[in-house]
Amino acid sequence: INAEYMGKFTCVFCGKDSVKRQVVGIWNCGSCHKTVAGGAYMLSTPAAATVRSTISRLRKAREDV
Repeated sequence: INAEYMGKFTCVFCGKDSVKRQVVGIWNCGSCHKTVAGGAYMLSTPAAATVRSTISRLRKAREDV
């Protein structure tokens, strides 16, 4: 677990590998200085990925109607 959150992650705003964990659940990009909430040990959790895909599917279904 230590290696997971000590590494750097890709920023969704600027695309650079400069996102580091500040405290539990708070992630900060050193390049664009954006702060995002995420998981305790990973920037994006499996539950968050499920929610994003469900919202995307529902938006697409609403547009098709």
